[in-house]
Amino acid sequence: MIDRLRVSAKGIVALALAAIAANAAIAAQETTAAAATGKGNVTARLLAPAGEFTVGDPVNVILEVIHPAGAIVDTPDSAAFQNKPASQGKPGVLPDREDEGGPDEASFSVEEIAPAPQTQEDSGNALPTGAARTAWRIVIRPFAPGSISIPAVTVAARLQGSDDVVNATTEAVTIEVKSVLQSPQESPADIKGPWTIPANIMRLLIIGLLVLAAAVIALILFRRWRAKRRPAVAVAAAPAVIEPAWIRAMRELEALLGSRMIEQGQIKEFHVALAEITKRFLGEHHAFDALDRTSEEVLLDLHRRTASGSVIERTDRFLTHCDLVKFAKHAPSRTEIDETVGQARALIETGRPSAQGAAA
Repeated sequence: MIDRLRVSAKGIVALALAAIAANAAIAAQETTAAAATGKGNVTARLLAPAGEFTVGDPVNVILEVIHPAGAIVDTPDSAAFQNKPASQGKPGVLPDREDEGGPDEASFSVEEIAPAPQTQEDSGNALPTGAARTAWRIVIRPFAPGSISIPAVTVAARLQGSDDVVNATTEAVTIEVKSVLQSPQESPADIKGPWTIPANIMRLLIIGLLVLAAAVIALILFRRWRAKRRPAVAVAAAPAVIEPAWIRAMRELEALLGSRMIEQGQIKEFHVALAEITKRFLGEHHAFDALDRTSEEVLLDLHRRTASGSVIERTDRFLTHCDLVKFAKHAPSRTEIDETVGQARALIETGRPSAQGAAA
């Protein structure tokens, strides 16, 4: 009886030791699995928006990783999001499309992977002590209706201060995508070809353009004909002045000489003003409009007004000197400038009452 009790006690002790060893092995396996899958220090999950989407709509899916502070999480690759349609219980086959693309037909594309900023809702969720959050926004665009499955994605986190890499795997998520058609029986619209213009319309368009061109030409010719029939506008006589023309011209000449334009190097401007003063005097004295007239036109008007040959000759010589400076870029010396001023003064002096007889 005593021997049986001893054997039973030894068996109980052996069983207890075996149970402890088995529990230790299981705990070690679970710890290893937790480190490998991220269920311990690193966790990851996919957050898909709720509701239904239409084919072609962009869908923002959030990939969130909770990891120890200071760890670096690798950015996921778009190739990791392998399309796995799950509709009608046939993985990899889209509804009503088994005869088009086969099991490998894609149902969405990944257009962008960008860091997702922390939202106010995320900031309200307290993280474990010593943990941090890293998230990405994955923009996908479905192009087939049905239940679109976004597969599980594995991310790698590099712990701070060590070379250890901990992987974490998300769970797959599903989004519902509906067709833009009103009903399954509705067929997509046919692709229309290029729009063509019938030949008779082209003919009418050409005729219309020709008629419009003819009307424009007729309007231009009519305006020219009407302009020719207008009576010629008589040249206005020089306005009457209170003081004699030669007195005002002398005063303007003295003001020009006192402006110091020559000393300032404004030779061309000086000769332009000198010629205008002299031509204005000749026009008022001989009763013709000399403003804005060329040198040839001034000489022609002097001939018409039967001015003396001496006045016409001196006017021709004076205007020629001024035109050389104004138009031929001639740079006269101070002696030449003084001679031109003297010619202008002599022409203006012909307007003096005592000098009119001598000029005649």
